[in-house]
Amino acid sequence: MHQKFYTIEEVASLLHVHRTYVASLIEEKKLSALKIGRSYRIRHIDLEKLFGGKIEKLFTINNLAKILKINRVYISRLIKEGEIKALHIGKFYRIKESDFQSFIEGKRVNLYTIEDVGAILKIHRTYVASIIRHNILSALKIGRFYRIREDELEKLIQGKLVPLLSLDDIAETLKVHRTYIGRLVREGKIKSLKIGKFYRIREDDFNTFLKESEI
Repeated sequence: MHQKFYTIEEVASLLHVHRTYVASLIEEKKLSALKIGRSYRIRHIDLEKLFGGKIEKLFTINNLAKILKINRVYISRLIKEGEIKALHIGKFYRIKESDFQSFIEGKRVNLYTIEDVGAILKIHRTYVASIIRHNILSALKIGRFYRIREDELEKLIQGKLVPLLSLDDIAETLKVHRTYIGRLVREGKIKSLKIGKFYRIREDDFNTFLKESEI
């Protein structure tokens, strides 16, 4: 079987570092390589040793900070405290995709901040925090931050994420008083979600109400 070899540029791309840094790893004997003429070639097996196992997609601290919507300094702290497993490649930390998956409970999903959820549900961020504390909405606790998985948010709104309407939204659309809309909701004429003390109406349920109201 033919062995697989990598150029310095290919390794640099995998590690998210500059090619000169890969060369320095080789010169410092932190990464084994073959010298072929003036060029270096890195064997697949030697790159696996650097990865501590199979070669897979790596994330930088900045990548994770963007995905989790957390400051990169805080990600660094989570790594140093061992909450996020990471490879220490020279002076850089790199996180394997499988380790990141483990960190978010073995499943890559969209994550939302409390502010994101507040905007979706049309409620204040403090009320989102309240329904998390009262176990109405499940959330991940990442250090001192809450992050809400998309599937947990879908459970709350009983389906895929779609635009939600408040009583005021519908009252303004239909040009009636919000108390009348509230009555229609309580009587079950407009299907709604009860999120804590608030009613929210899925856009598709409002459209169903309009269709049923046609004469």
